[in-house]
Amino acid sequence: MNDSPIADAADDLLRGTLRVLALVAILVAVGAGVLAGSLAGLSALIGVAFVAVLFGVSTAMLAWSARRSAGSALGMLAGAMVGRLILYAAALSALAQVDWVHRTSLALATAVAVALTLAYELRTLSRMPRLFWIDADASQSAALDTTRSR
Repeated sequence: MNDSPIADAADDLLRGTLRVLALVAILVAVGAGVLAGSLAGLSALIGVAFVAVLFGVSTAMLAWSARRSAGSALGMLAGAMVGRLILYAAALSALAQVDWVHRTSLALATAVAVALTLAYELRTLSRMPRLFWIDADASQSAALDTTRSR
């Protein structure tokens, strides 16, 4: 198995983001519970947990992909972001139909968790120079070889 800087960065990102989401979960659940009752607090927890699961799965897929082929990892990252947005919309739409779910708390907690997750993700990735690692030992592409005659 290939150990890659992208996979290591994804592992670090996953651990840090889950810590951030644990703090967000506590804050939004308590806030929603105080402002609108226990079902609002539970709904807020569901929203944050949903973000944690989707983010965790997409980051784990990124790490898995990077260990196999670093070149495909960045494509996996972009695809995972789009996939998460689609799943957020579908799941929130389905949960809005459940009678006991406090829709406002669910939507606000999910939005806060997504925004903080993306902010943390961008901040963390921009500070990881190993993410932009280039294999200097890789053979030079024939297309870039200027010493060959045509």
